[in-house]
Amino acid sequence: VKLLSPTGKAARVLAEKSGEFAETIHRGLGMIPGSISPTKFISEDLLIVDETSMCGIDTIHAIVEAIRKNENINLVFVGDPQQLPSVSPGNVLYDIIQSNCANVIKLNRIYRQDSGSFIPVVADCIAKGEPPMIPSGAKDICVKECDPSDVIGLVTKMLSTYMDKELDINEIQV
Repeated sequence: VKLLSPTGKAARVLAEKSGEFAETIHRGLGMIPGSISPTKFISEDLLIVDETSMCGIDTIHAIVEAIRKNENINLVFVGDPQQLPSVSPGNVLYDIIQSNCANVIKLNRIYRQDSGSFIPVVADCIAKGEPPMIPSGAKDICVKECDPSDVIGLVTKMLSTYMDKELDINEIQV
């Protein structure tokens, strides 16, 4: 099994969660900066690419080139087409899902938030282009309407309030 991710942070998280070695796509394929061609080829039976929504067509092309000679490989792309899009051309994960050219499994259970969290509800509204409806009892999310010029001051004030409560800054998302 070979585990790859588009960024160093994503590779570290993948390694931590899986208990296996993971590395960046570029390092795993031996790609030289500025080149789109791999210098290493994948001989493993299973290649799992995490955070695929962040991969552009150039990166996917390099992966395909790296597995081209391996007739027995199983390739698994993991990602959320509604998350971080690629900074390079293409919306490959979304296109693969929409094309019906591959088996697609969608998770119905959210693992990043508690079952009572309103974050997925709000994210779903935003994905559908609808204004988020946040119940008054929501404890893990809030919306503060303000003038765009006030955003920095509002965020700074909110973060200092949370820090005063001695909450872990790594548990806060803006």
